Amino acid sequence: MKQLTLIAISAALLLSACQTPQTTAPAPATRPAGSAYIQHLPLLHTRWILGQIDQTAVVVDQPEHQPFIQLSVDQHSNRLMGMGGCNRLMGSYQLNGTQLQLAVVSTKRYCAELHRIESTLLSGLARTASYHIDQRTLTLKDHQGTPLMQFQAID
Repeated sequence: MKQLTLIAISAALLLSACQTPQTTAPAPATRPAGSAYIQHLPLLHTRWILGQIDQTAVVVDQPEHQPFIQLSVDQHSNRLMGMGGCNRLMGSYQLNGTQLQLAVVSTKRYCAELHRIESTLLSGLARTASYHIDQRTLTLKDHQGTPLMQFQAID
């Protein structure tokens, strides 16, 4: 009797192991689909070096302190990363046509010589409502369409 019970349990375990596992639905993609993604490709996955804030050129003595932003997309999120000059930037973004909203946070080191540039950059990123790309120049604009900052694409 013990052998019959053992055989029955073994058979049940073997049969259950042969079942096709249930799959969970994939996480929804946050990147724009199809042609919308193609439309935004020049903006995405490009390192944009800060060149101007409010029509004033940004000059940084050391290349490692050059402010930049980079927008990327993966299957889980729209990510923003960058450098404000002294602090690392991170956050997310939302795209709808040429409308662009940025949510940015930064580390909190204080660098006296870069503080003005960095705080103006963060303020401008928070006020960004749209973007325009002309060749290799990215212009971020406010709700009225006034240019806030310009960035240059680098390879």
